[in-house]
Amino acid sequence: MRSGGATMKTVLIVDDEPGIRRLMAAAVLREGYQVLEAENGDRALRVASTHGGPIHLLITDIRMPGLDGWQLAERLASRRPGLSVIYVSGHCLKPERELAGLRSEFLAKPFSMRQLVAAVERLLARVNLSASGAGT
Repeated sequence: MRSGGATMKTVLIVDDEPGIRRLMAAAVLREGYQVLEAENGDRALRVASTHGGPIHLLITDIRMPGLDGWQLAERLASRRPGLSVIYVSGHCLKPERELAGLRSEFLAKPFSMRQLVAAVERLLARVNLSASGAGT
């Protein structure tokens, strides 16, 4: 288990393709993270609003019916400051928008579960280092 600290980190995974969402959830669960799942942006907002604890990381498909991944991340970040985001997409090799640096990454589909877990670990480690003041 490499969940990066004494407290369990919570990851919200949002993808409208059930098989992909389940694969990502299983990979992240195996690494010791708590996982929340949603099939679209609107459902993700409901899941987040009923989850009593922190959500450390959002993994979201960019293109989904209704609320897209960009809009979802913006809305969640306004309600949960400090949220980190991994954007995923099978429709582009690089994001259409500039990412918010320290707190976000992009993965082009198809990617391996090893690549996903590495991105999760890398992003949360970067955020933890920044929060602890290391490197300043």
